[in-house]
Amino acid sequence: MTTEQGFRFVTRALTVYFLFWCLSEVLYLPADVIGVVRHLRLLHMAREMDKYVSEETYWFRYYTELVCMRVVMAVLSFWMALYFYRGGARLRRFFLVDTTSTSAESTAAE
Repeated sequence: MTTEQGFRFVTRALTVYFLFWCLSEVLYLPADVIGVVRHLRLLHMAREMDKYVSEETYWFRYYTELVCMRVVMAVLSFWMALYFYRGGARLRRFFLVDTTSTSAESTAAE
């Protein structure tokens, strides 16, 4: 296996990892949206009855933050998947050792 093939293998494996991560975040999203809608309705009912407003406000904020976090994580993991799929110059410098500088250092040491 050449270094180019190894680089492609590693970046594509990380791409698949980030895509699965994005998919898992998207699959959890409907349950959290249902939680937001449910506690929003209960919050409206609690305000009408003048009971449990603070508790329902807490749960509504909790599920809203959870939905926002899942959306941000899904977008970030999808962006990372695209970044690793492209395999740009920065990734090459990170994953591949620069052979010209290492050979120059080894000849200077001798």
